[in-house]
Amino acid sequence: MARWVEVQRARILLLAYECPDYSNYHIAEKVGCGVDMVKKWRKRWSGEKIVQTAVEKRL
Repeated sequence: MARWVEVQRARILLLAYECPDYSNYHIAEKVGCGVDMVKKWRKRWSGEKIVQTAVEKRL
């Protein structure tokens, strides 16, 4: 994967985490990518977060 893609993904997730009230469109505008990419990574991150929380509760 190209480094700029990793940076873009990190920026998406950071903005989504720090500003949960931002719309996908707003994040896409700030990062410089498509809304679909933001939706994809927010959805993946949300799923991973749920799994991590479930695992932490078991420990």
